[in-house]
Amino acid sequence: MKTRYTDTRINGFSRLETLVRALDIDEGIRIQGKVRGFARGGYVFVTRSRRQFCVNVCEQVVDTGSGKYIPGGREEWYYFDDAAAVLRYIRPIIETPLLAWAY
Repeated sequence: MKTRYTDTRINGFSRLETLVRALDIDEGIRIQGKVRGFARGGYVFVTRSRRQFCVNVCEQVVDTGSGKYIPGGREEWYYFDDAAAVLRYIRPIIETPLLAWAY
């Protein structure tokens, strides 16, 4: 049996802040980026472990089967000890208006 997860659209930076602060280890956030040097501005993913947060910045590449943009190509990883540091880091590299989803 194939299990599918659902994405929930995040409306506004204040909601994004709330979700980053409350992230569980089995959750994540995908954000449309505006990162210089990354294809189409890239994606910014925010996840966390028990000890720290992780921000993954990766390019957007075209999936040849579906024609849709997916994460791929070049990527960089950054680690932070608290949600405030994550939010300070991602604020200047995410697209406005905000295009983000929780999963």
